[in-house]
Amino acid sequence: ITATDASGVVLIEYVWSDDISAPTSGWSEINNGDSVSLNRTSGSKYLHVYSEDVYGNGTFFCSNAFVFEYTPIVDYYFEGVGHMIGQAIATDAENNSYITGTIQQSGQWDMVVWKIKLNGELDTTFNSPDGFYIYDDGGMNDAGFDITLQDDGKILITGDSRDCDMAVWRFNTDGSLDTTFGVDGVFVHHNAAGGDLGDRGIGIDVQSNGKIVVTGHSFSIMDDECADMVIWRLNVDGTLDGDFGDGTCHNGVGDGNNYGCSVHANPVGASAGWEKGQTIKVQSDGKIVVAGRSNDYDIRESDMVIWRYNSDGTMDDTFGDGTCHNGVGEGGNYGCVVHGVPVEGEGSGCDRGWDIEITDLGQIVVVGQKNNGSDSDMAVWRYNSAGVLDLDFNGIGYFTHHNAAGGNDGDRGNGIEILSNGQYIVFGQSKGSE
Repeated sequence: ITATDASGVVLIEYVWSDDISAPTSGWSEINNGDSVSLNRTSGSKYLHVYSEDVYGNGTFFCSNAFVFEYTPIVDYYFEGVGHMIGQAIATDAENNSYITGTIQQSGQWDMVVWKIKLNGELDTTFNSPDGFYIYDDGGMNDAGFDITLQDDGKILITGDSRDCDMAVWRFNTDGSLDTTFGVDGVFVHHNAAGGDLGDRGIGIDVQSNGKIVVTGHSFSIMDDECADMVIWRLNVDGTLDGDFGDGTCHNGVGDGNNYGCSVHANPVGASAGWEKGQTIKVQSDGKIVVAGRSNDYDIRESDMVIWRYNSDGTMDDTFGDGTCHNGVGEGGNYGCVVHGVPVEGEGSGCDRGWDIEITDLGQIVVVGQKNNGSDSDMAVWRYNSAGVLDLDFNGIGYFTHHNAAGGNDGDRGNGIEILSNGQYIVFGQSKGSE
């Protein structure tokens, strides 16, 4: 802060404290023309600033008092490591935050989960004394992409491990791996779609019976340059559920080893494509909703897709608006909805769903990006519970916004929350002007 005033002399006093009321001592002065850094005193939450203007002859002019509340921005550095990336966050009843992502060390990427207290400090009781847990699978790459909490407080993370296998980790509340889950706390699955080139979990949720559903993608048996959307379901103990699926799961369990997951390809009707489930939510009736995208491999364009499955892992033939290829129900066009270029003059090329929420009325709200002809806009779509665009939402069933940061070169919504009053909070990214 700098004390400057061309008309006279400015005296500024400041003090940090842990109380919103102004303290009676400890104030420091900044005289006219001086600049200082107001470094926070450890543990303090409030910065009190008092300024007094006087004329050159010493006559009092005016005074101002301000109180600023410190809001921590967590930024942790670990000696000897490279990049650290946070991918997803979950919050418990005490407002502790659990963040998963990846950390680079010794030339490889490892999955990491941090626990951050409400005051922005690492909770060193979590995997004591660290406050975080790094999973290193013997020199291979691992990554966490989504995180959720069970009702008992245990922590579930999905991502990939062993370089290219879908993985789910479960941690106890103290930050240790839960060895009653999977194998030593980890479930790993390979080759769900038959392509034998890699799988990834990207979204995770928990059903009311405690079973765990994960969405993501797996390389396809039909084309090794393409991938299919997958939903896996795990029992509470971290094993594949043989009662779940529609017979499309490779390397599974149950009848013909074709259960434990459901695989879907080509909802846009392309000759070849890349399908990705990005986010997953379980409805109150147990049905499973996934949002993501489907790419037409030949023309390199993608459409936003919402899939809905019954609780047993079969596609829901009551869901959709007839835009789903390779689906179920009438004409084989139900079980999912595809949204690309419904209005003349709109662009095509990159429509994707990145996050999903379900309202108390059963409406399905998806946030992501929609192409405008030259780049992308942030987009929010709303469908009714039957899978039809809700025209009460912005008159056309979706909302777009362009150029939030002024760079005029692409916007994207990454996440969405529904407030108690029904309004939506969307966060994402927009390219700036510099």
